[in-house]
Amino acid sequence: MAQRIIQNIVGGIHRHEIDRVCQAFTQNMYVESVNAEQSMTNKVLLSIKGQALAERIGNGACRGLYRASRGNDGNPILFGCFGDSVYVIRQNGDDVKSLKIGQVSNAISSPVRFTETGGNGSAHPHLIVVDGASVFAVDTTLSDSYMVQDWRSIALPTRVGDKTHSQKIRPTHCAYLYGYLIVNDANTDAFYTSIQYPFETLLDNGDVNYDIFYADVNGEYDGYGFVTYAEWIPDNITALVSNGSFLYTFGTRSVQVFSYRDDVNMPFTSPDNAAESIGIRASNSLASCGSYVAWLAASDIGKNGIYIMEGNTKRRVSTISIEREISRMQYPDDAIGQFWEENQHLFYALTFITDKVTLVYDVTENEWHTRQSYNRGYWRPQYATFAYNNIFFGAIDDNALVYLDNDKYTEYDEECIVRLRRGGVVYSDNSPFFVDALNLTLNNGAIDNPTLEPKVMMRYSADGNDWTDTELGMFGAIGRYDTETTWWHLGMAKFLTIEISCSDPIDFAILSAKINASPCNIF
Repeated sequence: MAQRIIQNIVGGIHRHEIDRVCQAFTQNMYVESVNAEQSMTNKVLLSIKGQALAERIGNGACRGLYRASRGNDGNPILFGCFGDSVYVIRQNGDDVKSLKIGQVSNAISSPVRFTETGGNGSAHPHLIVVDGASVFAVDTTLSDSYMVQDWRSIALPTRVGDKTHSQKIRPTHCAYLYGYLIVNDANTDAFYTSIQYPFETLLDNGDVNYDIFYADVNGEYDGYGFVTYAEWIPDNITALVSNGSFLYTFGTRSVQVFSYRDDVNMPFTSPDNAAESIGIRASNSLASCGSYVAWLAASDIGKNGIYIMEGNTKRRVSTISIEREISRMQYPDDAIGQFWEENQHLFYALTFITDKVTLVYDVTENEWHTRQSYNRGYWRPQYATFAYNNIFFGAIDDNALVYLDNDKYTEYDEECIVRLRRGGVVYSDNSPFFVDALNLTLNNGAIDNPTLEPKVMMRYSADGNDWTDTELGMFGAIGRYDTETTWWHLGMAKFLTIEISCSDPIDFAILSAKINASPCNIF
């Protein structure tokens, strides 16, 4: 067998339910293709970045972040919901400060949804917050102290068909499109639009009227507002989002795409070919970024697919191994989705709260990996939002506002980040062989801590089932580019799987691996 390159040491998640077939798995690392001429490899595994603490906000865990386009200085401004309160978050140099401006009505830990309205002159841009029970608004161009005074709850329309006018709609998601504020009613197959921009109206006495969802038909108040039904399949609209010129509505069995038409009585319409019998399983898995919309799907032919849609075009990005993992979960319905860009890679992540798992899809590379905070199972950073030239996250189990730090390889509280790669199976015509040496090609010597002697851990399975104890290898101190990370005399194997991990706070990358092996005459 002699010297052999292990082709599958770099990759994503492709593990099979039969361990001997394949156990390929990647944690806290992601694949990057190398398309340079005469490069030594065509793919490398890179470490995820760490986080730095920006500010501790309030007393509860984060439930959402949003960057509004215009504050009182004309520049973008960051808002966040922590616990049952909404905060305006400003940055001055490296100093981040927050101020509570309002309180939501639903104090549970589920995510809140944000959007912003347009506005110019007397029509002010507003931040809109939906918490699953109420809709709130605040003028984003006010100073912080005046935002506290301006924070208001928007009166909700009565659910259509309720003659008693006692049942209000239950909004869980919101969008703003073509001058209309749009919210869903999670208990029916309807969504409701406000009056068109500017939806706040000035009364004769100088007050502003914010009864934006209520319709005035021939001078008679009806209390139902402007309502549209997603009637292709009459399942409840449990989620919606706008992206570009489209409005996407999701039920448990369908997704329907609406576009704008210049008709005040029916501003959004959906042609017959803009509906699919693929719904959403976890309403909070819905996330959008740029032209992409992604979600954990449910349908009559399977309920664990993960889809990404651009315009009216969708594609299933989950693999068999990813869907099999989701199918084994206790309660996937509480998954939370988020998009962000890191090191020129676009990521969509799903964090399953009950099952404590975070799965991440790399849109750029079409590969999957997992992220895990130390001893937690799931990855703590959530609700990725770009603001003040940083990618901010809120911790889902803490009141911490954090940001990605490209020079850090621990979490914001200095907990270590365990990077791990388990390769596929190495075999030789199903015959046993001796592994004389395993050599890893890493970014040896490339660290910035002269006092640290970083180490790499390795263990292996010789039969596809049982694992050896962990053995240590040297990564190489700063400047020791000649360091060889090699393990000798691994013994006999028939279906060899290698697992590599590193928990030291270093920039850890795996380039390739090779083994020196010789045939064994035992049959």
